[in-house]
Amino acid sequence: MELAKDYLKIINQEIKRQIKLNPEAYFDDGVVFQSISEEQPFYLIEDGMVIYFGLYEIAPYSSGIRYFKISFSLFEIY
Repeated sequence: MELAKDYLKIINQEIKRQIKLNPEAYFDDGVVFQSISEEQPFYLIEDGMVIYFGLYEIAPYSSGIRYFKISFSLFEIY
């Protein structure tokens, strides 16, 4: 599998899609999120990666640490 050149676009689109599933858990219904940073924390899992945000980054404390599973299959079209 070749990594997509526009991996940031793919990851950001998937995070925005997941935020739309539960917008009330985020600041301003998820509008605050624009893009991950180049230093964004993540870890790998068997079939993808998990991007995560600390408390208060994109959601209130009551929402906890927010994480997003990004499947490697999203990159296979490239």
